[in-house]
Amino acid sequence: MTPGKAYLLHQGDWHTFVGRCVAQTGPFTYLFHYVSQIQDTNDGPVWNRLAAGDASARKKATYTHEQTPQEFPLTIRASLWIGKTPAEEAGIKMIGVEKKTDGRNQQD
Repeated sequence: MTPGKAYLLHQGDWHTFVGRCVAQTGPFTYLFHYVSQIQDTNDGPVWNRLAAGDASARKKATYTHEQTPQEFPLTIRASLWIGKTPAEEAGIKMIGVEKKTDGRNQQD
């Protein structure tokens, strides 16, 4: 995964997340900011539509937003997420990171 890009991460049954990769922290682990767990798509297996930016699918889905950085191991599947993450759209304030002058976040 590439730092700066957002991904839909499928970790297994009912463990699907969306976040922005900020760093590779090990051979198979990545640090993410603005992470949301997709609790339910409320429309079946529409992961491809969610990742592609389908506004209707994204509006139907329910999310739980994280406020702290999250670290993920290599996933079953990582799909490029088009646009802002749900946490970015919701204006979630990250805890444990400071804003750099170029607009990026840096972990404390």
